[in-house]
Amino acid sequence: MVRQWRYQCWGTADFARGVVETVAEPVRVICDIPKYVYADRECNEANMRLIAAAPDLLDIAVTAEEYLAGILGDCIPECECILHPLRAALTKATGDSRYGENT
Repeated sequence: MVRQWRYQCWGTADFARGVVETVAEPVRVICDIPKYVYADRECNEANMRLIAAAPDLLDIAVTAEEYLAGILGDCIPECECILHPLRAALTKATGDSRYGENT
């Protein structure tokens, strides 16, 4: 799997900025977070890491859903298998109703 997005932070105590951008050329900014969105630099960096990891996490979740569906087979709505929350997260992330209802 190739990393699709990266994040960078720079600045001083008075001015800080971070961006999430594509790895491939040409580089495109996905998200720009100035310091004052959240005063806490750690929170900004955590948000940027999560945004940068999003495409990779989605790829892994789709692969996991396909794999687990093959192993577990059909399940009933009342069961407590991992497929239900996984599919709900995929529906939320993609808007694709083939994974089920968005909860």
